[in-house]
Amino acid sequence: MATVRDILKALDVITSGRVITDSFGYGGANPFVVTKTSGIPGKAVTELPGLVWGDPDMPVKKVAVMMTLTESAIELAGATGIDCLIAHHPIAEGSNTGGVTARDYFNLYHLAV
Repeated sequence: MATVRDILKALDVITSGRVITDSFGYGGANPFVVTKTSGIPGKAVTELPGLVWGDPDMPVKKVAVMMTLTESAIELAGATGIDCLIAHHPIAEGSNTGGVTARDYFNLYHLAV
């Protein structure tokens, strides 16, 4: 059975190496890790192309791909047995999870994101 790590490897191949595959990429070494801001305090978001939340060794049976992660997508994933969510737009703590901490929301449905 495929794991989250397998999906990350596939995404890294598809994107020509843009996925963070180890902790080295979080320290500013990966040129695809960027912070965007509107200039409003507290509204900046850092794009992390890779695993935002979850266990890399978790088995994955179902994957959902979307443009933007929303609360309803998280709820639908939980109701339909999705294990892994892949979103194009960056995931912002609280913003994409209705104010609930992402850790608590994703763990509730056993999701890798």
